[in-house]
Amino acid sequence: FPSHDNLEKVEESVLVMKWNDVANRFANDDQFAQYGITEKMLTLHFAFIENLRDIRSYLLWRLKDWKSPMDQVKGLMALREAFQSTVKPLLDVASVQGDIPDRKVVSKLNVEALGMNLAFVMYFLLKDDSTDFERTDACIEKSVQLTMDFVGRNAVDKLFDFGKFLMQGFQR
Repeated sequence: FPSHDNLEKVEESVLVMKWNDVANRFANDDQFAQYGITEKMLTLHFAFIENLRDIRSYLLWRLKDWKSPMDQVKGLMALREAFQSTVKPLLDVASVQGDIPDRKVVSKLNVEALGMNLAFVMYFLLKDDSTDFERTDACIEKSVQLTMDFVGRNAVDKLFDFGKFLMQGFQR
C-alpha cells in the first residue's frame, strides 16, 4: 500500500502536470513569444484554468477544505514552484526589454503576486456556478490586468520619475 505521503505527492503532481502541459505548449510557440508580458500572463492563466475545468470535480474533492484564496493549501506548493519557474524568466525578459520596470526589491515580488493571482483564480473557479464558467473567464481577465497594472509601469513609477526630474532640475 502506498504511504499517505506518497499519495499526497501523487495528488500534488496532478496540478503540476496540468501546469507543465500549458507551459510546454507555449514554450516554443513563436506567436506566444511575440506577445507582451500581459498577454503572456493572460494566455497562461486562461489555458491553465481551461485545463483545470477537465478535473474540476477532482479539485472540488481534493481542495474541499480550502476556505480562502490566500490559505496556504497543502498540494499547491509544488504548483507554486512550477509556476514560478515558468513565469520568472518571462518577467526577467520583460524587464530587460523595458516592458516592466526594474524596481529592485519590489520586482522580486512580481512573480509572487502573479502566483497569488493564479491561486485566487483557481479558488474562484471552484466557487463558480455560472454557465460555461464565464465568471471565471471575467475573473481571469480582470485580475490579471489588475496584477499587471501593479507589475508594469504605473503612476508610482511616473511619480518617481517626475521626482527625479525635479531633483535634477533644482541641482543645477
